[in-house]
Formats: sequence, structure tokens, C-alpha cells
Amino acid sequence: MKFSTSEKRVLLLLFVGVLLLSGAIVELKARKNEQTSVETRKTVEFPIDINTASEKDLLVLPGIGEVKARSIVDYRQKNGPFRSLADLERVPGIGKKTVERLAPYINLTEDRVDGTQGKINVNTASLEELMSLPGIGEVKASEIIKMRQQTRFSKPEDLLKVPGIGPKTLEKIRDSITF
Repeated sequence: MKFSTSEKRVLLLLFVGVLLLSGAIVELKARKNEQTSVETRKTVEFPIDINTASEKDLLVLPGIGEVKARSIVDYRQKNGPFRSLADLERVPGIGKKTVERLAPYINLTEDRVDGTQGKINVNTASLEELMSLPGIGEVKASEIIKMRQQTRFSKPEDLLKVPGIGPKTLEKIRDSITF
């Protein structure tokens, strides 16, 4: 089949038009994906407070994956807040080298002389802040939030009304909370 010169030009223009249109579609999809990934990024401010950070927050630290992040939070819940960077070496899977690598990226909540700073107000704390208390996981923290929506806590003993919190748990958190 032979095409005339004008038919060849039309076919060439159609081919170039299809190529340009395809390229434009690919570019638009790439830009949309790029915008989506930028929108979902979380800004992280360093240093991170190791005593209040969630597992998700800890994942941005160098050398900390899901297992180590969970171990840090579990250790903190069972043993209370870290008092020094060296305390991190007690967490399973974290040694001296890891602590040295983390040092520039983390800090510790300091207890102040006035006795209220560094403590968690159970009437206003977020779920994650409550979970940073020793012996308080997501379920107990949710129960505290549910209970405080009904009535304000005014003394440590009020927490004994929260399902799952008994005298032992109360003693673990007594020095870390305020009202």
C-alpha cells in the first residue's frame, strides 16, 4: 500500500500527537505521585524525648527498627522512664555502640525541682503520653481517657476506678503523674 506525501504527513502528525499526549499523561501521573508522597511525610524535630516517644516516633532514629522501637517502649512501660542514656543499654538488642549513635538524636525528660514538670497530667495527656507511664499500655491509657471524659481525676487513688489499674500499677506511676 502506497501513501501519498500528504497522507504520510498526516500519519506522522498523528503519531507525534499520540507520543506527546502519552508523555503528558505519564508526567501528570508522576507529579501526582510526587505530591502524594510529600503530603504524607511527617516532620520530625530532633532531639526526640526517649521517655515520651511512641514506637512510630522512634523509627526515625538511626539503627532503630520496629523490633527495637517496641523493645524501648516495652522496657519503659515496665521499668519507668530512662534516667540516663546508659539506661538504654538495658533494653534488649541495644548496646553501647547503638546508644553512642543515638545520643545526638535523643534527650531525656528531666525531673524538675518544682515537682510538676516532667510529670504527666492524667486529665489532659494524650494516649501516647499516658502510654509512656510504666505499666500503662494502649488499653489502660484508653480506659483512663474514657473515664476522665466522665469525671476529672483529682488524686492518685481516683485511678483505681479505671479498669485494669490496681494498687501495684498505681504505685508504679504515682511519682510520674499530676492532676
